[in-house]
Amino acid sequence: MLFSIMKKMLRFSLFLLLLLAFATQVHAQTPKISIQGTLKTADGTTVGDGTYNVTFKLYNAETAGTLKWSENATVDVVGGIYSHYLGSVTALNPADFATTLWLGVKVGTYELTPRTELSYSP
Repeated sequence: MLFSIMKKMLRFSLFLLLLLAFATQVHAQTPKISIQGTLKTADGTTVGDGTYNVTFKLYNAETAGTLKWSENATVDVVGGIYSHYLGSVTALNPADFATTLWLGVKVGTYELTPRTELSYSP
């Protein structure tokens, strides 16, 4: 009887030890925002297919304002359309989302205008 109880306690202790070991491996997922856009030339035609270096920036105002976050990424463009996850290169700070943010997209040395207001979507 005593041996049976000790055996159960040992199993339970091992179970708790394994549970704690795996629990330390679980991390909160870092937030990311999926975006999609179209890149066009100055005359309004879509850019050619290929990869482009793009800098994404979040500001607290539609014009001027304070830069809250930025990341450089290489995006694939097909038919002028690109998609990207903001936060996939440089982590987003959830505290920045307490106010309205505006997305600036910079290709080369030119930042596209107007900035786009970030909004919630289901």
